[in-house]
Amino acid sequence: MRTILKHWKLSAIAAFSLTITMALGIVAFAISDTLLLRPPLARNPSELVSIFTSTPQERFGRVSYPDYEYYRDNNRVFTLAPVAVAMLAIASLIAFLAAWRATHLDPMEVLRHN
Repeated sequence: MRTILKHWKLSAIAAFSLTITMALGIVAFAISDTLLLRPPLARNPSELVSIFTSTPQERFGRVSYPDYEYYRDNNRVFTLAPVAVAMLAIASLIAFLAAWRATHLDPMEVLRHN
């Protein structure tokens, strides 16, 4: 305690530095929690997409609201997307099972030969 009172300026600077560091850490955590950890405030956040235009001059261009409305109302590309995802999952499962069967012994086959 005597050392702290003797060097009070150094102690004040250290306390102030710790206070600022802790405050910045809390702010950084709050920002990362809001932006990275919490889901977006939307009705169906898993269905959010980014729409942009692409030209030779600009790779990721902005889309105007009238263009967005046109794309939304005349979209025929993603209408079968859930079916395509399900078919891809089934095909992947079939391929996995075929590969697994080719590299592992079938217990019933072993029992039949003995």
